[in-house]
Amino acid sequence: MDETQILEGMGELKYKAKYIPNDIENYLIVEDIEIIINAKYEEIKNITVYGNKEDYLAFDTVNTKEMYIVVEYVNGKTEKISKNITIAYNNGQESFRAGDTFFTVSAYTERGQYIEYKVEVKVSKRRPEYTIPTDIIVREGQKLSEIELPKGLHWMDENQKTEGIGYVMYKAKYIPEDTDNYLTVENIDIQIYINKALGSTI
Repeated sequence: MDETQILEGMGELKYKAKYIPNDIENYLIVEDIEIIINAKYEEIKNITVYGNKEDYLAFDTVNTKEMYIVVEYVNGKTEKISKNITIAYNNGQESFRAGDTFFTVSAYTERGQYIEYKVEVKVSKRRPEYTIPTDIIVREGQKLSEIELPKGLHWMDENQKTEGIGYVMYKAKYIPEDTDNYLTVENIDIQIYINKALGSTI
């Protein structure tokens, strides 16, 4: 009845039609004829996701603003989807975690067909942020293990003793609480001021 109507849904769909005979002077026009159409989704040949990075850091998220999906059908037709794209991370969280190998994109085609595609990625540990102390004052000959550092910082060699007078550099490392997603940073230079040992005549 309405030739501009768009097919909606899949499976058996019922639409109305009318029959117009060639000889309308002697034959009636029959309206409201029920026509059943068996609608099927077009067979998909390939799905490609564009606008995505391959390398991420822990806690990064996928930016869907520049992402789009190209769907290629067996019949040669292609369709570009750039709106209402949903992201699911394979760890079940709201962002990546170190070691993740893929995420899943999903969307609906123009005809309402649900599509889902796994995108392979590499997710590395993130470099942590830390504060290097600048006000450490000690005596010559002290073990580094006796010198307290802020949380997360540890001396590379805690048995090493302070030597010399004045400002001296020693190596430390930072161990984050979340070692699954953050790197351990070694060989951090920490400057300390060394006073002469008690009783020293130098």
